[in-house]
Parts: sequence; C-alpha cells; structure tokens
Amino acid sequence: MAAAIRCPKCRSGVVRHSRWRHDDGLLRRLVFAAFRCRECRARFWRFDRSSAALVAVVVLTLGAAIAGGWALHKHQQPDPEPHPEPAEADAAAPATGLSTAMAPVAYPGLSELAASGEARAQASLAMAYLNGQGVAKDMALALKWAEKSARQGDADGQYALGSMHLAGRGTLQNFQTAFEWFAKAARQNHAASQYRLGVMYRSGHGVAVDKAQAYVWFSLAAAQGHQRAAEDRDSLLSALTPEQVALAQREAQDWRASSAKP
Repeated sequence: MAAAIRCPKCRSGVVRHSRWRHDDGLLRRLVFAAFRCRECRARFWRFDRSSAALVAVVVLTLGAAIAGGWALHKHQQPDPEPHPEPAEADAAAPATGLSTAMAPVAYPGLSELAASGEARAQASLAMAYLNGQGVAKDMALALKWAEKSARQGDADGQYALGSMHLAGRGTLQNFQTAFEWFAKAARQNHAASQYRLGVMYRSGHGVAVDKAQAYVWFSLAAAQGHQRAAEDRDSLLSALTPEQVALAQREAQDWRASSAKP
C-alpha cells in the first residue's frame, strides 16, 4: 500500500500501486507513478521525483553526445554515399517503450538495468545490438536480451523477438514462432504487433490465411494511429463480403472494450 497518498476522486487513503498499461505513454511511464484506489477503483498518477531525475540525466547525457558528434562532424569531410540502415531494421524497431537511441554509449546505465532484470531496458538493449546503435551490431546479444525481455512479458521485447524470427536475424527464420510472439504483444495492445498479425493472417505466414482476421488486427492497429494498418485494412474491403466486414468490425470493437477493462 502506498503511504500518504489519497485518491483525488473519493479522498480515500486505501490505494495501491497500479501496473502500467500499454497506452499510458512513454513520458507518463518515465516520470509518474500509477496508483489505483481500492475504494472507488479510480486510477491516477503522482509525479515520481527519482524517475524524473533519471530522465533528466539521460537527456543531458544524450544532448552532450549529440553536441560532441556535431562538433566532430564539422571537422570531417561528408561521406558522398551514405549507407542507410537495412530496411528490416525499421520493421524490428519497437513502437513504444524505451527509445532505441538510449543505447549504451548514450545511456551508460542501460546495460546495468538490463542485467538487473528490468524488462524494458532489456528490450532497448536488444534493439541497440540489433541495429548497431551505440554498440557494434551483435545478433547473438540482440537475441539474448530480446528473449529475456519477451519472457518477462514486455510487449516491446516480444515484438523485437518476433521480428528477429520473422526476418531470420540472429536465429533461424520461423514464421510460426514469429506469429506467436507478435500475438503475445498484440494482446497487450501493441499496435505494431497488431499490424504484423494482420500481415501474417493476410499472407498465410505462420498461420492459415484468414483475411477477416487480418481486417480485425489491422483495425485494432489503425485505431491507435498506425497509418499503414489503416491503408491495408481498407485494401481488404474488396476481398470480404459486407457481412464479413461487419462481423470483423464488431469483433475489433469487442476486443477493444474487453482490453480496456482494468
């Protein structure tokens, strides 16, 4: 029970810490603590000074790193043929949670947090090794940290692990395993994973082709602002009957209503 905290709705002092929900947003998750009143069930937040201090340190460190890199760049000749990241790196990047920019070189404490068992830090460290951000690319370490995060139930870690199995990065390509990890993250309302499920249902990779189910998952991702999901959902309209579309829309609405319950 949290001491000296009162519910802003009913003023009860009988409150407890509340688990984070995927739609709370990164900023709120970083600098606020979530609580739930045991009397009226209201959920509310309080500013967390220790977390805010950590965020401030990260921002200052990252700013210094960027400034140093910019100063060094001014004394170097530009590369006439820049080499972009592989396209699949974008597909593997988590949509939420710790930023992949918070790699070890910019956030020295990230490795220690991951080693201590912090699932979100493990997911971020996996992405750092996967995309070579702040460290040399290392698919084995990327897979190690993604698995640790995913098995703790972190949606970003599950999405990263599913993406590695989908593309065959750091492990053998396995569509069925990729589908299973995307499904776990999608059930936590992870928009990018919901989109991936839609793609796999549409193409039949890792699961039987089911365009009605693809429509459901595209709809759920689109409701969270995933633009490509909205486009792919609409492209399925010609492949479904009006009855199938209505049923899929109802299923998506029921799923959202059920997932919104505390």
